[in-house]
Amino acid sequence: MRLNFTPTEEVATEVDLGTSCPKLSGQVSVTSYTGLTSITCVGNDVTNFIISSVNDDNLQYINFASNKLTGSVDQYMPQNIITATFQSNTLDVPLANLSSYTLLENLNIGSNYSMGGGIPVLPASLKLFDAQFCSLTGNIPSLSSNINLQSVNVTSNDLTEFSGGTISSTVTSFLAENNNLVQGAVDGILAAVNTAGTNNGELNLGGTNSAPTSGSLNTDYIALSSRGWAVSIA
Repeated sequence: MRLNFTPTEEVATEVDLGTSCPKLSGQVSVTSYTGLTSITCVGNDVTNFIISSVNDDNLQYINFASNKLTGSVDQYMPQNIITATFQSNTLDVPLANLSSYTLLENLNIGSNYSMGGGIPVLPASLKLFDAQFCSLTGNIPSLSSNINLQSVNVTSNDLTEFSGGTISSTVTSFLAENNNLVQGAVDGILAAVNTAGTNNGELNLGGTNSAPTSGSLNTDYIALSSRGWAVSIA
């Protein structure tokens, strides 16, 4: 099915395509929806979502979870996007630098198994980053500039290193289990989260093939546990 919205609908601000039976397929184009602020299309078989510069100002909430989108996530994100949900698609192009998306707060791209590549520069506005099961490789980058970050989930990828630096005191959930982190990366993440000084959070580095220096006697591990963090290590 080819689904396009006509110019007569340009006054609409929200579109919810739901989960159809039979499922929608083909493409969804919103280039004539100049006032659109939100679109939801979950659990269909849509292969292409078309936006243009006319959507940059107003379209801020997109949920296309569980479809069949391909390509790169940024081709589906207008400039002023706040929440973008594209988990469980078939995105197959690595993430590009996302720093220009200065309003982006929530990005969920989990379970795009063919994405690959590394974690790029993330915008300072970001609060939630979920990229589990995306075949990511390389480093977990420094998150020093991500002063609003609250939750990171990069579970079940092929990440090996941590670029160091501090982690914002706003972070209360950091999930990186089932990667291939070297011991220095495990040590670095524990130290960064501990140095932030936050109480009561979740840090999972289990199944990474590397225990921290001194294992369960690691001083950062002990300090975090004493401050109410649930910490899992290899």
